[in-house]
Amino acid sequence: MAEMVRGLFSDQKPPTFQAAEGSFSVDYRDYDGVIVLGEGDWKFRTTWSTAGSGSIHVYREPGSPSVAVAPLAKRITDVTAEIFGRANFTSRVRTPRVGEVVLLKNTKGYAAAVEIIRVQVSPESMPGTQLTARYRILTDKTHDFTNALTSSQLEMGQAVDEAITALVAIPLSSDAPIPSVGIGHNNPPLNAPLEGEEHRAIVQLLRDLRSNLRSLTDSFVKAVIDGLKRANNKILDWAAERFKLIREGFYRQLGSAAATALIGTGAWFVIAGKLEAVLNAIAAFARTAFGWAP
Repeated sequence: MAEMVRGLFSDQKPPTFQAAEGSFSVDYRDYDGVIVLGEGDWKFRTTWSTAGSGSIHVYREPGSPSVAVAPLAKRITDVTAEIFGRANFTSRVRTPRVGEVVLLKNTKGYAAAVEIIRVQVSPESMPGTQLTARYRILTDKTHDFTNALTSSQLEMGQAVDEAITALVAIPLSSDAPIPSVGIGHNNPPLNAPLEGEEHRAIVQLLRDLRSNLRSLTDSFVKAVIDGLKRANNKILDWAAERFKLIREGFYRQLGSAAATALIGTGAWFVIAGKLEAVLNAIAAFARTAFGWAP
């Protein structure tokens, strides 16, 4: 289910979503079918009406060029400048179906794309009529929706870069082995939660995510989330046990090694925070791009 984005509107104004990209799910029977996207010069006042389950009528903005349906495009990111240029803008109304992309131009020369995710129709006396869609506005007056990274993609890329840097810099056990001295009822913890192939695999997973920011799929994102969650859980479990052993006096006889162990454990906690930041960024992206629930 797409994220329910609450626009900034009152009882006297139609649903308004001011961000340059996002998703919405609204009953389009209200406010004469008007839904406002964007703000300022790149604001689009769109109008929608019932066409039947799985399809919907969309009308041009008053005074603006007509609307179009992107030929052969199933997602916003399929719309190249060439596809936008070939789109048929000769009518004031179009009737897209679920899985198609509506193209819009406003009076200021800005372009927008709206991907129809779900259309539900109920009797007029009952709730349930709803349009669920995601949209993107190109605020630079271009017409290529494939190359522009959204704000959520940019945030994800930054989080991934920071996580990779931290993982590559962390010393592994082969760099600084810890003596095997127990306290009677516990064996010493592993020197690092991610070693050898596991460490290389998580770094590669992050690099794959970074290199595919423009073409992320639902299945790939889910696989990345699974891998990062497993790694993060392992780091946190390891660090918690290690802190426990430090507190119980496991390292008291090791002198300076105790301080080294504490610093090393803290460094892995930092990495866990970096991976959590990546997971949060992925979730924010997926809510917009794939309609994932919060």
